[in-house]
Amino acid sequence: MSLLVNELGAITGVKAKTASEAMDLKAGAVILATGGFEGNQEMMVKYVGPDITYGTIITGCPTNTGDGHVMAREVGAQLVNLNVCHIRTTDKFWGIGLARHLPHIYPMGILVNLDCNRFVDEGIADSDTIANAIVFQPGHTAALIFDEKARLSYPKEYESYPRGRDVIKVAQTLQELAEKLGLSPGHLNCLSMNSTLRSTKGKP
Repeated sequence: MSLLVNELGAITGVKAKTASEAMDLKAGAVILATGGFEGNQEMMVKYVGPDITYGTIITGCPTNTGDGHVMAREVGAQLVNLNVCHIRTTDKFWGIGLARHLPHIYPMGILVNLDCNRFVDEGIADSDTIANAIVFQPGHTAALIFDEKARLSYPKEYESYPRGRDVIKVAQTLQELAEKLGLSPGHLNCLSMNSTLRSTKGKP
């Protein structure tokens, strides 16, 4: 398919193709409602980069190949803000993730990457901000560390986390927590928690 353009550069319709024939469909206006381009790896790498293309679990529809974007570009349209996309966090089982399932608890904790470095302001970051930030961390992975005070503040939220016992690791010391998360105990020692430490680890 392609857009029909007159001598003045105005869109006048669409060139379409069926199983048996090609045809020109004339129209006073054309609306491109073709969804995203998550099914087009070339466009993904070009516009959102390899970290998001290869470091996330791509959802959506595989037939969203950006045909509408390509059609518009071919007649001179400028494609803007294609590097902005909606990303969600998931836990290691591809569950809903900390930012959406622990919305009140995560601002009370800290997010660290595999090097035990914080990389976002948890107190003001929304779920999209957190997910986009995790993409660019080592291994596209982060752990949310929070204490007993956070858990007791929102017990129903904590208890309702899907597969909580499999995903959330509970520890009495930083050394124990580091071992359960596969992180460096020495790097975690820079954190100060006075009570039981809990963590959920996940990816975007």
